[in-house]
Amino acid sequence: MIKRWAPLLVFLISLALLTVNLNLQVNSYDEGLMGVGAVRVLEGELPYRDFYTFYPPGQFYLLASVYQLLGVSIIAGRMADVVIMGALMVVVFLLVRLLAGEAMAWVGWVLALCWRVWPPIPISLHPAMLLSMASLLCVILFLQRGGRWLLPAGLLVGLAALFRHDLAGYTAVAVLIVLPFYLWRQGLGQRRLMEFLGGVAVVLLPVAAYFVVKVPWEELVFAFYTIPFKLYLGAASAGFPTPMNTPYELESWWALLAPRQAWAVFRYLWAFYFPLLVCLAGLVWLVANWRGGQAGEHIPRWSVALLLLTALFHFNYLRSHIDFWHMWPFAIVISALFGVVVGRVWAYQGKRRRARGVGLALAGLALVPLVGPQAADWLAWLRYARSVSPEAEFAIPRARGIIMEPGDRGMQAAVAWILENVPPQESIFVAHYRNDLVLGTNMMVYFLAQRPIPTRFHAMDQGITTTPESQRGIIRELEEHGTRYVVLDYAPTMPRGAVPGSRLLDEYLAEHFRSERIFPCPEAWWKALEILVRKDTVSSGAAP
Repeated sequence: MIKRWAPLLVFLISLALLTVNLNLQVNSYDEGLMGVGAVRVLEGELPYRDFYTFYPPGQFYLLASVYQLLGVSIIAGRMADVVIMGALMVVVFLLVRLLAGEAMAWVGWVLALCWRVWPPIPISLHPAMLLSMASLLCVILFLQRGGRWLLPAGLLVGLAALFRHDLAGYTAVAVLIVLPFYLWRQGLGQRRLMEFLGGVAVVLLPVAAYFVVKVPWEELVFAFYTIPFKLYLGAASAGFPTPMNTPYELESWWALLAPRQAWAVFRYLWAFYFPLLVCLAGLVWLVANWRGGQAGEHIPRWSVALLLLTALFHFNYLRSHIDFWHMWPFAIVISALFGVVVGRVWAYQGKRRRARGVGLALAGLALVPLVGPQAADWLAWLRYARSVSPEAEFAIPRARGIIMEPGDRGMQAAVAWILENVPPQESIFVAHYRNDLVLGTNMMVYFLAQRPIPTRFHAMDQGITTTPESQRGIIRELEEHGTRYVVLDYAPTMPRGAVPGSRLLDEYLAEHFRSERIFPCPEAWWKALEILVRKDTVSSGAAP
């Protein structure tokens, strides 16, 4: 009975845990970026043509649908994301259960859930991983049972590409490496491969044709070739973490003799090195068990090989940003692989109970540094959410129900000023105080202020909006819309030694605008928000 209802139980428990921090923190960049793009779609604009983005359009249209159904708000987007994440946890559970049994399925689920270390924000990463992992599940069902599972697998990975073409590509390439060899070894004929490719084509070709017709070709080339293959791959990485390269600054190796310091450093590093050890364990198991054994035992090996290859491809996502955020897609595949490898090792030990017991104990110890801190965080979030007074929540309509961090108070004050002083149909422009060295801007101001955006570049990114051509275009659009209000944030710039871009936009703003108000946000990433008004605009008369 429990086995029958286990997926539903996994979904409900996941929802309960993921909603614990549903109303905490505001993500100024990623959450704001997706929200702003969805609002622009809701207003009839088309990605790439009407506003710049290097993401596929799926998340904008998904969020626009959610906003149309539930209203435009931060909470609405997060509620949809919680459902998506809950569904992903079910897929991980089912995948591990298929290959390693019920007990290991719960282990894989717990590990996948505990990689979730931030509030549920509606970014394209989550539906892309849900659809990619569901595609893997369908392929593995084919490897296990045969049937017509390859067509839905292709459909799902095609849908995933509408959210993140890179992550979907990693999954598709892994399938296209393993599946032909499997079909050849089984004598099934390569025509079955066309079921998978046909499913991908059914989804992607109509969408691609629509955007090719509607969007200038050069914009599509810029979004899907120039940015990922020329600008993004050239981005510098901080390097893979080492004991001396963690958030816990160590003056020397002797500092690791302090138990608290050693545990903190180990816990941080373990999140990065544990997945690599799981990959190594999976590879060792494959090499040791690829030949021999009873009839039919080769099928789990193909499935493990597919998971391992998918994980290794997802490791590429860490290429330019080595942090927990970019570790997450890799870790989700690793969570499934861990449960499967431990389960297969357990099954192959047979009657060697001592070896099985030792192996299971080691696997449990490996999870403690990953699961323990997340469980503590959930308890802390739960206590915090219960202790916060209603006055600590945002009063701005689109952010109602979200608890303000100390730095958010300045942002709320700045947005409240805009809502009071800028007419609803008048545009605002959000920029950086150094647009030649910008790392990103506070997109959440756009989302919360509910004012038109005068330029296609609502996202200000290094290498893209720092070029003279882009800045001339922004200046031209500001003039065409008669934009009188600009918001500058004071977030960190590119590191010292970086090659600066164009100063045309900064010079334009300095020449035509004056400072009206500054809202300090010392605890926030953006440090302060400054409102500029065009010099020929009459002052609002608001108190300084």
